[in-house]
Amino acid sequence: TAGAPGPMTLQSNVFTAQADPETVRIILDEESYAGATTLNTDIKAYASRDNGTTFTQIQLADQGQINYLAGIDQYTTLMLHMDGSNDGTTFTDSSATGHTMSPSGNVHTDTAIKKFGTASAQFDGTTDYITSAASTEFSFTGDFTIDCWCYFSAINTTIAGSLSNWDWNSATTNDWILLVDGGGNVTFNVKGVGALSSAGHGGLSAWKHIAIERASGTSKLYVDGALTATGTGPGSGTISANNIVTLGRAATNLTGAYNGYIDEFRISKGIARYGAAFTPAGTPYEHSRRLLSGSVDISG
Repeated sequence: TAGAPGPMTLQSNVFTAQADPETVRIILDEESYAGATTLNTDIKAYASRDNGTTFTQIQLADQGQINYLAGIDQYTTLMLHMDGSNDGTTFTDSSATGHTMSPSGNVHTDTAIKKFGTASAQFDGTTDYITSAASTEFSFTGDFTIDCWCYFSAINTTIAGSLSNWDWNSATTNDWILLVDGGGNVTFNVKGVGALSSAGHGGLSAWKHIAIERASGTSKLYVDGALTATGTGPGSGTISANNIVTLGRAATNLTGAYNGYIDEFRISKGIARYGAAFTPAGTPYEHSRRLLSGSVDISG
């Protein structure tokens, strides 16, 4: 769990085997979400019969995911649990990249109203927002998913977007914004391309799960796991020309700054995670883990 170390070796103590051992077996629980690991090349296993003088390689095999619904994997490019102490101003990205997220205004972690963990992010509806630095991980050329939990204190409010300024009119083509408009409709709008809008977010002062995904050019919008809108409006081209992500910032001619709380904000690139109506996760997202195992003949 030391970040991204270079090559390293972990070796066990010497164990006394039965009188005439024939097979060595190993089982590994690998937490790997930063990309593909090539077994027997990037990660290798060995056994020794002579207390570590000579070794025989064990061929490892992938036995599948242990927690296949974990939610943080090689597709996750931003994962904000919004955990922390009350009135904290640190917003940690738990994805493999660990993007730096910078708060502005009075946005802070709040421990009184939260969906999961120790806190959520509270926005006061004025000048509060959280923004990332530019990254190609936030430029979507194919499938993607954006999902989060929202606790709306008011409607006509911006949840998130790729706006680098305050005015939607001057936004760059292919910038996106996810918002709740004055009629209570959840809308995903891609500048100069198209939009997708639901029939409502279902009320204030309650946690609502909001998700937008695109698969092969078709976008779907979900509220609390219910499919509320589908279409090709947001298109199949590049989304997020500015390559940034901002939570809570206003687009002056569309909506105000976010007023409420956000928890468990996730962006997934290269995958549409749902495809149809679903039940939102009842726990925080975790890092994916898989089971690796192998054996080697050491008789003789």
